[in-house]
Amino acid sequence: MKDSQSGGPEAYTDESQRLSRSRIIQLLETIRENRSYSFQELKLIYRILSKSTHPDLHNQDGELFIRVQEVYEQALQRFRQQQSSTAVYGTAASPHTVPGHRLLKELGYQFSISPGMKFHILSQQYFQKAVYRKKVYANQAMHQRNYRIIQGMEFWAGEYEPEFVEIFQNFRSSLNRILPLTQDTQKYIHSMRILMKGIIACSWYHEQGAVRYLSMAEDRLRGGISLCEPLGRSISAAPVLCRLGYFYLRELEKPPLEFQSRQGYWENFRIL
Repeated sequence: MKDSQSGGPEAYTDESQRLSRSRIIQLLETIRENRSYSFQELKLIYRILSKSTHPDLHNQDGELFIRVQEVYEQALQRFRQQQSSTAVYGTAASPHTVPGHRLLKELGYQFSISPGMKFHILSQQYFQKAVYRKKVYANQAMHQRNYRIIQGMEFWAGEYEPEFVEIFQNFRSSLNRILPLTQDTQKYIHSMRILMKGIIACSWYHEQGAVRYLSMAEDRLRGGISLCEPLGRSISAAPVLCRLGYFYLRELEKPPLEFQSRQGYWENFRIL
């Protein structure tokens, strides 16, 4: 993607508001087949295509918007695979090559902490900072950091609880689905908010080891799941969300990891 013939971003930056359906499909196929673009080029293409296909901006059915999200995620996965193929994971000689290491270091943690601690620290970052929200995830100023959080979560989940990798990837894919404007959708969104608060409380339980956080997390996770489960027939993403909730509910059955946060617990408590 280096010139207008190859479909580079400079070839259509000015077309972001008038791309035809055929042109959008052509660009998506180019992304699928061409691996010579940089990470910055991919982000630019994603931003342009998202604006050109967003159903709220163009009164469309959302089909192309979902396709854009899927192709973007596939392209990101290729970057992750390329990085993982060159990194020497888990060795004391090269900790800087491990996904999430730089972020953990910035937060003040040592490389020697357990995989479970690393997973819960990064999980706390993902849910507490609401990276699952499209506006937060797509924020250009935070995009690289958000990517590192996700990459680190998936890697350390694979070391700690491999089951979570598939659960998390399915959850993130479900965020791209267009939800109908129905009463069930409102219930689903409400259940997600409760579950997210429960997941954050779960990470605080493992951080502090306090019974009150265990109770808070369990109440909110069970409450969110009970609201979400009946919606499985009308909301396709509901079972995926429930499975995520059940994973963290099982995490509450384990002894707390009791890692010490470097970011300050009480300043974040108000979001619950």
